[in-house]
Amino acid sequence: MNSALRIYFLPLLFLAFVFVSGCLSPTVENNTFAVASIHPLALIGSAFVNTSELIPASTNPHLWEPKPSSIERLKEAKFYLRVGMGFEGWERTLPLPSNLTLADYEDEPIPANPHIWLDPVAVRAYAEALSKKLEILHILSSNESQSKLNIFEAELSNIDEEIKKQAAGCNITYVAYVPILSYFSRHYGLNEAAVVVRQGEPPLKHYEEVKELMLKKHIKFIVTSKLVNNDVTKKLAYETNATIIYIDPLGANVTSYPQLIKNVWEDIYTKVCLRR
Repeated sequence: MNSALRIYFLPLLFLAFVFVSGCLSPTVENNTFAVASIHPLALIGSAFVNTSELIPASTNPHLWEPKPSSIERLKEAKFYLRVGMGFEGWERTLPLPSNLTLADYEDEPIPANPHIWLDPVAVRAYAEALSKKLEILHILSSNESQSKLNIFEAELSNIDEEIKKQAAGCNITYVAYVPILSYFSRHYGLNEAAVVVRQGEPPLKHYEEVKELMLKKHIKFIVTSKLVNNDVTKKLAYETNATIIYIDPLGANVTSYPQLIKNVWEDIYTKVCLRR
């Protein structure tokens, strides 16, 4: 595979979904066919079948701990959607039900950053793989699956093209507190100059070098998640006279994946591009 193709298709290798090998019936209460670890994956799944998330969108997934009810929901689902790459750390302490089979597309090296669900290219490939799997499991017919995929891709493409046009006219350079926007930025041509807290490292390890970079390069924006402790972010913003841009990477108040991408972009666009 050449390098250009690898850039666009490698993300698919890191989005994983786990499918039930048996033929369990969906819950009678809510008719849930699929369970996803986080809300963005539930949004993708919901484009095809009734899908709910284990971790509430208002909760930091890195701090979430499963309950016995979580195990029951997994047992009742037809399949389980997950990010993979170690993102669902709780899976190490909570054995998945025996009727779930891991299918992780992990035959290439895994990067340190699992926050890949904000990459429209990876999600488009993920949706295509999900569509095919639903056909194989006879949950949807070929026509149903393709029709739902076409609708999902059309909605995503419309939002994607709209963001690309706006991003092209707005040169954005920022520092991120955590690497939640790295894939998104690569796709839309934004410049992520540095990350304060890198995967698995102490919060203050790179603080001084990031601050020095911001002062030297006159970087005036810091992007962070609403779901993390932002005391360090506020300190850095104060010392560099920068503006903090809060985004919601899980889309707590959205009902479709394209809307999630649009909301993330609008949080950036309104605070950077429209103020110039």
